[in-house]
Amino acid sequence: MKALYVIAAVCVLTVVNAAGNITITTDSTIEPTEESTTVVTNLTSDSTSGVHNESTTTSSSNTTITSAIADTSIEVTTMPTTTKPTTAPLPSKPPVGHYSVKNLNDNKTCIMANMGVRFTFNYTTTTKQGSNVVKYDVVNVTKVSGSCKNSSEILTIDFNENWQLQLTFSKKGDNFQVSEFKFTAESMNPDLFPDVKNNQTKIDARNTKAFGNCKVGNSYECNAEQTLDLEGYHKKAFSSITMEVVNVQLQAFMDGDAKFGDAQECKADVETSNLVPIIVGAVLAALVVIVLVAYIITRNRSQRGYESV
Repeated sequence: MKALYVIAAVCVLTVVNAAGNITITTDSTIEPTEESTTVVTNLTSDSTSGVHNESTTTSSSNTTITSAIADTSIEVTTMPTTTKPTTAPLPSKPPVGHYSVKNLNDNKTCIMANMGVRFTFNYTTTTKQGSNVVKYDVVNVTKVSGSCKNSSEILTIDFNENWQLQLTFSKKGDNFQVSEFKFTAESMNPDLFPDVKNNQTKIDARNTKAFGNCKVGNSYECNAEQTLDLEGYHKKAFSSITMEVVNVQLQAFMDGDAKFGDAQECKADVETSNLVPIIVGAVLAALVVIVLVAYIITRNRSQRGYESV
């Protein structure tokens, strides 16, 4: 019986300790910087890059193709359509890159961005009635540039030789947001797109839905996974292009201090945070019931022992 009490106490302490990891932030407002053109090459990354390929092509035999380009590894397995395609392992989430843009006139920071980005390309192949899925993590970055202006700022990330991701920040009143994600590539490198049907196809895809609305002076933060559908690509070359972003923290129209302002959490993170006290309360209530039941059972057994004596 004593062991049961000890286990219940340990569970209570563990749950209470886990519930304590809640951060509360407040808002503050900082005026935007003056208009000017900027270029910067300030970037770091948490790990090496990777590509993941899946296949749904029709084939009479199993073929495995493995190649490499720069820091990028590729593994593709072609299987019959009746067999579930094999996949090369990737991290559960893309590694986080750290980017910033500074004003060349005064060397003050106007944009900061931390985020993990993973592109998923579903493209047509030379194999009859077939298609491949390629997943690419943005980590092999070669250059970061951008511009600082009063109403619109740009962060441009060059990676994987001729690939580019551009974020356009727009300011409306006291708030800012990402008004466009734009992905471009000069051609479809056959090393990254095995069996591609048209490797000369230029990729130009974008998402123009408002993302990360936040008060100027604060930073937008979202640890939850968010998937954005990109549009405008060559329909004969691709079935779909999506961009997954995770562990995001963005801030534009900064006053020059290279530190993120107070974080405004995204809806997905807030909903997760709200679940914590509910779960903790339910677990504590269950533990109280268990302890009371154990106490009553022990007490009844003791009374029966006295009666028999």
